[in-house]
Amino acid sequence: MPTQSQTAPEQQQQQQKPPDSSHQMPPLPPGGPPPSTVFHQPPPQHSHYYPPAIPFSVPHRGGAYGKSGVEKLDESNKGHQMLKRMGWGGAGLGAKEQGIEAPISGGEVREREDLYKGVGVSLNDPYENFRKSKKQAFISRMKERQEHTRGAE
Repeated sequence: MPTQSQTAPEQQQQQQKPPDSSHQMPPLPPGGPPPSTVFHQPPPQHSHYYPPAIPFSVPHRGGAYGKSGVEKLDESNKGHQMLKRMGWGGAGLGAKEQGIEAPISGGEVREREDLYKGVGVSLNDPYENFRKSKKQAFISRMKERQEHTRGAE
């Protein structure tokens, strides 16, 4: 209860204070770590970036997987002939012809250094292109130097 000796602002502050209740956290045990380290921890620092397992451009299983019909097998294709002999009618694979219709791509041809980079890795990386061009320039300079020294002998 406010007393008459308190001024109006002091009375308002006293009324705005929440009463002691169970909403407050219990005190930490003595000898423990300071509260700033208990309640606030910095985010973990990761030194490696792992790309997603499936690139976003690859469609997932579902109704739209391979239904484009853009690529069809020609009748001169050996795979087309083998499938026809086994009873394939030219539509999707499966008992209800619900499977993919387009042939599976063999993938792009890669250079020797890029063979084992994995699916979804961009082969048109500017840093890698710069490194490869510098490597080729060095190799060509060394070959020219070797030919020049052999010609002088």
